Amino acid sequence: MHNFAYAHQVLQQPGTVMPEAFLVPLKKSAEWWAMDWMQRHTHLLPRFDDGGRMLSHGHALAAAAGISCLMRRTYRNATEPDAASRYDFLNYFECASDDMPTFHAVVEALRDVSRNPSGRSSARTDVAWQAGLQLADTFERSKAEAKQSSA
Repeated sequence: MHNFAYAHQVLQQPGTVMPEAFLVPLKKSAEWWAMDWMQRHTHLLPRFDDGGRMLSHGHALAAAAGISCLMRRTYRNATEPDAASRYDFLNYFECASDDMPTFHAVVEALRDVSRNPSGRSSARTDVAWQAGLQLADTFERSKAEAKQSSA
């Protein structure tokens, strides 16, 4: 599983290569947290019936299209679950502009409970933040202007 998800992962690139960034907060249900860690982990994997027919892709296959083009990081809340927080996980993604359709397709695949049953255990959250290179350019310009003014 680790090799499937990380052997071909995208590493962080300069903003000119991967100018799009997204934050996606995620809140899991009480039922999710009531499962032991092994049961939760099985939701990441494909599920098959006794005849070997795939019933669902699971998280891993539902997100597979993004492995080679989306730089991703998942940050866990310090307390799991955190009743006081609006999220348990904060997911951060970067990609090239041409890969934005893949990002949105992966998000939709992960929300599709027929493909990814663990989606039932997640409160629907929208992409909380999206920025393109223009934001980075604005930031860099303001830093340069501030440096120039102080000189």
